[in-house]
Amino acid sequence: VDLTFSSCPPLQPLPRLVYALLRSPLLSSAAQYHSDLTAYLHHLWCCLPPRELAKAVYPGLSAFADPDTLIAEGLALSRNSLQGPQLAEAAAAAAREAVAAASQAASGAAAGAAADGADAAAEYSKAAQAALALAGAVAEGKQAANILLLDAFILVIVVFRAGAPAQLPFPPPPQSKLSRIIADIKRERRVTTHVEIVREGGDGADLFYSLLIDDPDELAEAPIPPLRQQQQPGAGAGAADKAMGAADAAAGGDESEPPHASGPSPTGVAQFIEHIKAEVFTQLQPQQ
Repeated sequence: VDLTFSSCPPLQPLPRLVYALLRSPLLSSAAQYHSDLTAYLHHLWCCLPPRELAKAVYPGLSAFADPDTLIAEGLALSRNSLQGPQLAEAAAAAAREAVAAASQAASGAAAGAAADGADAAAEYSKAAQAALALAGAVAEGKQAANILLLDAFILVIVVFRAGAPAQLPFPPPPQSKLSRIIADIKRERRVTTHVEIVREGGDGADLFYSLLIDDPDELAEAPIPPLRQQQQPGAGAGAADKAMGAADAAAGGDESEPPHASGPSPTGVAQFIEHIKAEVFTQLQPQQ
């Protein structure tokens, strides 16, 4: 049972969206939410177009090395996505996108004669080189996700990690890339988005942890592993290439073994997907 929808990329976010909807205040019975919040979300979500609804149901998570250096965006809402191989895979995927954009810009510049096209191609090429260098640094453990941005549509939370370099400006400068992204979010939203900028371990950080819904319930209040545990030496110059290869392998998933039991009600996205696989596998068995 392929719940990764590897043959249909537009459907790949569907399992996480369904899982997030089940965990939302509208459908979740695991936590008590104020009735006003439930009514507000019901009204808002019924009015949103699909792209905005997807962001409201499953928040966007991005990692920054500093206020001007975006490592990756669209991360899974899990503590594991903020460290180690998963963060390296996300950085490698971002680097591949930058290389593809640079290649496309170069092709366009070669086809035309405009000077501005060549300048744009040069900018894309510079961005691609920076993305590749950053992916290599993340894969080698020389760069970490020091700042996290979580966009939950009606709420944006920026968390400065404990253990991050002390020279990082707090709050981020108004002209930094991080601040510009937040400004774009607020400008494009049809509702007033509340922004909180906090330090890990301080007021507001618990809300950030609670929105990492891909993790099982028992991790809901657990902090993110400290940065000092993530700075492990990598494999050397080929670490970025290995991370890119790992990302490609992870995208295909492992469908070699069918699930054999559905087990108890799942509390994390991985358990949820295995639960659905088991249910589908059971339903597809021949009737006796």
